[in-house]
Amino acid sequence: MSEHRYPTRRLIEDYARGAAGLVFLGVALIPMHWVLHLMFGLIAVLLLSFGVRTALRARSRIVLDEGGIAVIGPIGKRLAWASLDALKLRYFSTRRDRKQGWMELTLRGAGAKLAIESQIEGFEDIVRAAANAAVARGLTVDPSTEGNLAAMDVTVPRGQVAA
Repeated sequence: MSEHRYPTRRLIEDYARGAAGLVFLGVALIPMHWVLHLMFGLIAVLLLSFGVRTALRARSRIVLDEGGIAVIGPIGKRLAWASLDALKLRYFSTRRDRKQGWMELTLRGAGAKLAIESQIEGFEDIVRAAANAAVARGLTVDPSTEGNLAAMDVTVPRGQVAA
């Protein structure tokens, strides 16, 4: 069994981005043209929702065991490896040269969906455990996921890969 959390440093950075929503909310309350109210209000909602998501993430932890993966926290979920139906690993680049970015692992099964971002401590261990479960279940992955797994040195047998 292993337990994983998002690092405090990353959470503080995300809280700062979420707090910027308060600034935009304050600006939206200043008398101005309705279009500007709408624009600043929408930005405030977006950033404040990001802050709420960060708060939920800070109070959650990912627990891996032989039976499955679980999110323990305010919005808890559990996905048994035996019910894993889909695995997707996506890469999001922040630059044109694709040298910076983050990954997101999405797992689905038994009506549950878990999305875990690469900022979490032990992300590689989580991906390996999920890939092993996918292989054991005989699941196929798309070419993009296969490439992203290969970039992390996680191999999936050729027969397991969808064309």
